[in-house]
Amino acid sequence: MIRRSSLTITYSDLVKFAEKQASYARQRRNSASGRGVVNCEGLTHDVECAEMLVRMLRKGMPGRQTSFYELFELANK
Repeated sequence: MIRRSSLTITYSDLVKFAEKQASYARQRRNSASGRGVVNCEGLTHDVECAEMLVRMLRKGMPGRQTSFYELFELANK
């Protein structure tokens, strides 16, 4: 599907956005010690959430039959 306006969202746009968020979360966590952050639990949780979302979205690409709830449950085991 070709984007016709900035309001048109494709599935691949969602995957790319999630990948950007995961990259941003990793950068924040990796630079935390340089900023004097001692407890990185929240930042690590953000990274794990973003990476799981990317994995789920990739597995749910069009053409595949996927239950996102089942993917979430499998990823948490």
